[in-house]
Amino acid sequence: MRFVSGTWGATLLELIVALVVLGVITSVVGLAFTIVSGENGEIDVAAAIQDARNEALQTGNTVLATVTVDGIPHPVTALPDGRVLADSTLRIDALTGAVEQR
Repeated sequence: MRFVSGTWGATLLELIVALVVLGVITSVVGLAFTIVSGENGEIDVAAAIQDARNEALQTGNTVLATVTVDGIPHPVTALPDGRVLADSTLRIDALTGAVEQR
């Protein structure tokens, strides 16, 4: 076979390296993402949020969690500085992670 200059494409080695890099990124993201659920799909929201916040404070990493309330999943993000970001329907104090009474 003759090499033709100016051809476009990727070698098999480049494709394998790209797949390995994507696999590593996927595994890291998978470890950082936690789905919190109970036996019935409902859990104590305050405890789950507090656990996510404590883990973020201890590890220094952002912790993503999903809490289910009335069958609706809500994403919760606990930041390493102690703040908690969540859907406003959960009524969570962003600085302390405490759930306000309804």
